[in-house]
Amino acid sequence: MSKRLVFDGEARAGILKGIDILGRAVETTYGYQGPCVMVQHRTQGLPPFFTRDGVTVANSVVLGDRLADLGARMLRDVANAVSREAGDGTTTAVVLARAIARGLLRSLAAGADPHRLREGMDAAVKVVEEDLRRRALPLQGDMAAQVAEVSMRKEGRVGRLLQQAYAEVGPDGAVTVAPGWTREDTLDIGEGFRYELGFLSPGFETDPVRRAADIEGARVLLYHGTVTDFMDLVPLLEAVNEAGQALVIACDGIDERPLQGLVMNVKRGVFRALAVKAPGHGDRRRDWLDDLATATGARVLVPERGDNLERAAPEVLGHAAKVVADADSASFIGCGGDPDAVARRVAGLGKEADAIRARKPGEGSPTGNLHDLEDLEARISALVGRIATVRVGGTTEPEIKERLQRAENARRSVRAALEEGVVPGGGVGLLQAREALGRLLLTDLDWQRGVAIVSEALEQPFRALVGNAGINPMAALARIETAGDARFGYDASSGAFGDLVAAGVLDPVKVLRLALAQAAGIAATVLSSGAVVLNEQSGLPHLPGFSAEWAAATREDPRA
Repeated sequence: MSKRLVFDGEARAGILKGIDILGRAVETTYGYQGPCVMVQHRTQGLPPFFTRDGVTVANSVVLGDRLADLGARMLRDVANAVSREAGDGTTTAVVLARAIARGLLRSLAAGADPHRLREGMDAAVKVVEEDLRRRALPLQGDMAAQVAEVSMRKEGRVGRLLQQAYAEVGPDGAVTVAPGWTREDTLDIGEGFRYELGFLSPGFETDPVRRAADIEGARVLLYHGTVTDFMDLVPLLEAVNEAGQALVIACDGIDERPLQGLVMNVKRGVFRALAVKAPGHGDRRRDWLDDLATATGARVLVPERGDNLERAAPEVLGHAAKVVADADSASFIGCGGDPDAVARRVAGLGKEADAIRARKPGEGSPTGNLHDLEDLEARISALVGRIATVRVGGTTEPEIKERLQRAENARRSVRAALEEGVVPGGGVGLLQAREALGRLLLTDLDWQRGVAIVSEALEQPFRALVGNAGINPMAALARIETAGDARFGYDASSGAFGDLVAAGVLDPVKVLRLALAQAAGIAATVLSSGAVVLNEQSGLPHLPGFSAEWAAATREDPRA
């Protein structure tokens, strides 16, 4: 395949064109009054979806001009990098990257040394990060809900549920969001090792009103297979019964005849027992069983490695003070596993999750990476003891999907705020950092210009926010500068200027510093290049087609 080379000014101008096109599309979503972007679904026949999420808009844009698409790809990389690390702040990152790229292009056209510019920018980013950490406010009162409400466009219900969820599970606990089945948003708190697969038969119910089974003093049998003969269970049932305990069986399944025999003996009071579906699905089931084994102190019986259920000794059983199950879920409470073993397993799963978050675009399927990460987070949540799920409701499927995305951003914003604190939002947190840059003394002119590029870019998020609200950015900026109050800014939800902390308009420090660092790094790397090598090929590269049947069969997540 032949190549086409583009040099210097022509290359940078083409790249900036792509940056401007994608940046404008993303910037329209910025702020409370920023409108949605409608994106055509790539599967023929499926309806478009609506989003205010910067990374979703960025990933939806592919330009026909190959040189311009390189610029758009740069912003996509910025948005995806911030999304992987912080979840929210993707629009802020794109706005900053666009502003930095334009400033860099002007300086390079004037003959500035790209390496000196980069060094000045790096120094400026470091100063801004330190200043943000210094000014960070720890979360207190209703701040967690207020942080979430910024991402949710002031839909207070989800924000309050997220604050309640973290209050219940703790700052290091796991909170997830999921689509709901009603118009209302709800919160589910799971105690102990909980997963969403229930008992194998309603015959195990002990509470007909709640339609649930409650088993206390449980010994836990974990079997990675299907029980085909009731007599295989009898030795363990008898041993547990003699000890005055109950047997809880978590397995792939039980054939009809042995299941009927087990239920009949439970109904007659011969044994106390409960059979539930093993946690996890498909290839992940063994990993989930190993997690549950660590939590309960059991050993997983695997027929493929020679384990025989009929000859299993009571030593393979785990312990749980109580097991609660219904048709949809099972919870193991008061598990008897070794706490040190649980901590080691949680640490190992955390490293796996960090490795997935660190993957760059193109490393694996986006949907597959998302599902793997969600599965690891769910496993960690189950092991640490509590899991909170905020279920996002709505009246239509597109509405639920759009709100679900915002709720996910809100969840990650709250988590980031818990880690590093918050500063006044609405772009003011970045605006105030310009004062720290003003104290940075550099003798080299190109270094100073690099600092000036970052300082000018720090204004752009505020300008975009007030511009989307229909306010003159220059007038608004002048009002902020003359106020002399670090908390003074524009609240787009109320349309008024005032104390942003009191109004609950807050930005997590972690989100802002990651957005700035990624924006400056990628913009400087790409626009300091002196040449671009392009494949000489007409039109866009071939993209594989998608069918509605394929999308339904794979259940591809639209967030990816």
